[in-house]
Amino acid sequence: MLYGSGDYIMGPRETKTTKKHFEHFKKCFLIYANMWGLKEWRFDFVHDDCGLALSTVNYDTSNKVVTVAFCRESGRLPPLTMKEVRETAKHEVHEMVVAELSVLAHDRFTTEDEIVRVRHTLVRRMDNVVK
Repeated sequence: MLYGSGDYIMGPRETKTTKKHFEHFKKCFLIYANMWGLKEWRFDFVHDDCGLALSTVNYDTSNKVVTVAFCRESGRLPPLTMKEVRETAKHEVHEMVVAELSVLAHDRFTTEDEIVRVRHTLVRRMDNVVK
C-alpha cells in the first residue's frame, strides 16, 4: 500500500523550481536520510508536477521504496531560497522517519508487537541522532 505526505500551501502557484533547486533538494534529503539511518529505503527522486505542495513523499513500507517529489511549481511566494529547499528536504526525511509508525496507526489489524518493534526502531534512530 502506498502512503504519502506533502506540504500543501493554498494559493496561486507563484514559485517555479529550477534544476539547481532540485539538485540541492536531493543532496540535502540524502544527507538527512543518512543522518537518520534510513539505509533500508530506496529513494527515487522526481522533479515533477505534484499539486500545490513544494515536495511530497509517497512510500511503500513493505518494499521499502519511496518516491520523493520536488515540485516544479508551488504555492510558495517567490523567491525560493536554498535554505527553504534544505528545510523542505529535512521535513520530508522526518516524514520518512515516522512512516512505518504512521502506516501501523492506520491499519486496524496492527498488533502490539508491531507497534513496539517500530517504536523501538524510531527510538534507536533518535538515539543515534541525538548524541
